[in-house]
Amino acid sequence: MKIYRAETGTRFRVRNTFESLNDLKEELEQDEYIIFLFDRELLDINNTNNRESLIEVSSLEPPIIVPATSIRSQKHSTWNNINLSDECGAYVNLFQTHHSHGQSFIKSAITHVEFCERLYQEQKIQLMALEVAITNLDSHCRSVIEAHEDVYTFSDKEITKQNKLIQSLSTDIETLRRIKIHPELLKDARNITKDRNSYTLADYVAEDKLIISAKEGKQAYDQIFKSVQELTSVVRSVQSGTEALKKKKFDSSFPKLETALNNIRECCNKMKQIAEKLERDVTRVQNQVSKILESNTKTLSTTTTKSIEAFEHLSNIQSKEYLPEMQKYDQYIREQVKSFVQCKNAMTSTLVSSLQEISRLESFIAGIPNSLSRLESELRSKSQEFKSLNHVHQMPIAYAKTIVEIVRRKEYAKLILTKAQQMAEIMGHIRNIEQKRRDSYRTDVKKYVPVNIPALDEDPPMCDISTANIKEDKLPSFTAEDIHAFLNFMEEIRPAVMSQASFHRSSTFTSSLSKIRIQSSNDNPLSSLQAILLKLTSQIEGMSYEFDRIVEKSCEFKFINTYCILFCNI
Repeated sequence: MKIYRAETGTRFRVRNTFESLNDLKEELEQDEYIIFLFDRELLDINNTNNRESLIEVSSLEPPIIVPATSIRSQKHSTWNNINLSDECGAYVNLFQTHHSHGQSFIKSAITHVEFCERLYQEQKIQLMALEVAITNLDSHCRSVIEAHEDVYTFSDKEITKQNKLIQSLSTDIETLRRIKIHPELLKDARNITKDRNSYTLADYVAEDKLIISAKEGKQAYDQIFKSVQELTSVVRSVQSGTEALKKKKFDSSFPKLETALNNIRECCNKMKQIAEKLERDVTRVQNQVSKILESNTKTLSTTTTKSIEAFEHLSNIQSKEYLPEMQKYDQYIREQVKSFVQCKNAMTSTLVSSLQEISRLESFIAGIPNSLSRLESELRSKSQEFKSLNHVHQMPIAYAKTIVEIVRRKEYAKLILTKAQQMAEIMGHIRNIEQKRRDSYRTDVKKYVPVNIPALDEDPPMCDISTANIKEDKLPSFTAEDIHAFLNFMEEIRPAVMSQASFHRSSTFTSSLSKIRIQSSNDNPLSSLQAILLKLTSQIEGMSYEFDRIVEKSCEFKFINTYCILFCNI
């Protein structure tokens, strides 16, 4: 198990404690997983106090100063005044000093390389933590978008429906005033006074209460519409914010860092190669000095002179080439350390800002489900509260459908009686044919059979087709002519109804709800009512054809089924 602090990418060293061996076994059997810890206080966009603790400081080793050391500033004109022991000791000390400087460079370079590698890895962890946070945000965002779409569709349908009811209330009321209830329908009606000769559908509604209900409905659905728009704006904001975070490139500096890290490592390797040369040279000089001093010669030999000159030449190479080159690499690495620190702080700042944005979006997401639930509950509640508007809207349609239903049932009864009579005649004709065939058998065949079979003397069975529960005489005496008369009546009152409704309609019924879907001139209650009547009338006219089609289809199916059985038996 690895635990990292998301804001810095640093790893926490956690020592697990186990109460039993089984706990330890279960832990060892689990796959390795990573946990990111997010600082809740840092997620607050208004809190900037803790950011200072996240700033990475350049951790540079003390600078290494290489003095311009040399045994001889100028070439001796004679070697006679040289103390051989001191001269050799000075060269040994010089080469050891160079070697010591080289080791210092190596130690500093290794420390700086490890520091840069740590910063690079921490930035990768930071990026991983940010990707996890964005993935979670995207998942939550998709969930609320799906939930919002369902509620939005429902609210759009419900608000549009109520908007139409409010807009059509004047037309509905005026239509109810114009439609007189047929006297045949009032025979069994209750609460009818004898001193009145006629009633309209408007007599059964409280117009004042409907007007008040429409005003209240307008206010209620205006507020609901506003809530829907506000909630939609929040969801769209969350969606756009999430998409922006998903599209943002947070790893744009990583190729540059990888190149810089490779260059740093390469410089460190070159410094190691130079350090190996310095170590090799100091060893060779020490060995050569030991040989010179062991010879115990008081005068300088040609070999000794050449060795000292070689020492001087080699020291010049180290001081003028090796050490300056190592110092150049060291300076480059130090500059890259500063660059890595800048990148790390920039990454930390970007990460914290992004996490704060994610936290802000997640806060919005957390409140959306409750808002959606409240909105849906309010829509359902208001639908019940203002159902009287739908009731008055459905009354003319229901009245017209009632007339059609009476005519349809009477026509159905006629159809059943007619078809039953036709089927009875068909079955009677079939029985007559069967009777003739049996009579022919008794007359022409039976007398030659020595055995008497009484059952062969029976008459063919009869098919009794009857109808029951025919009560069309109890229905009002409506016909198709009444339907056509009602249609004509609707066409006649249309101009007057629309004119009166337009005159009485106030701003109450043209609220901001109409922004959702404007009602067209052809989409009015009277047009809808006429369309419904025409459709129902066509159904009545097609009842006979529908009956014949069902019978034909049924017979055809039975024929095909019987044919298939016979074919399979063969």
